[in-house]
Amino acid sequence: MDILVRFLKKNMVVALAVLLLYGCTRNNDGCYDDYYDVINRVDNLITLLPEKETYNQGEQVTLKLTIPSVNTYFGSEVDLFAETNDAEARLVLAFNQLFTDNDVEYIVGTPEPTQSNNWLNMPYNADTHSYEVEVLVTLDRIGTYSFITDDTAEFVGEDCNRFFIDTNIAWSVYGNISFEVE
Repeated sequence: MDILVRFLKKNMVVALAVLLLYGCTRNNDGCYDDYYDVINRVDNLITLLPEKETYNQGEQVTLKLTIPSVNTYFGSEVDLFAETNDAEARLVLAFNQLFTDNDVEYIVGTPEPTQSNNWLNMPYNADTHSYEVEVLVTLDRIGTYSFITDDTAEFVGEDCNRFFIDTNIAWSVYGNISFEVE
């Protein structure tokens, strides 16, 4: 028993280092996957207005998101722009049905060219100190629109400075969106 105690005392630092390294693995871009301090859920940050059960073909809806750079979404005050220097964050929408076969005008922000139209670039506005996206959608496609929103805003800087805000459209329970276009 005495030998075991001496062995553990001598090798405690090595054992702790191995445990810490085992718990934090690097992903493909060299950053650690341990994001517990930089991921948070903040419901209802996105709006889709006007909110109606039935629209006429040709009516317009506006999808909008504004995230202040300085916020307390992660528990304590964080300045996303100062931490990441990300001049164009990304909004990854879990849906693209709203954009399919409809006229889409990007008022603020742009679609990510290497992705589908549900990945939007969200520029930092130095005047308002916030990240913003605004999209005007003309509802040309007739039929039922039904989708669930569970979306992510990504702020990515150099040296693995990353923040992720999971959110949804402020519409109904759990971000379930359903409406008709006639």
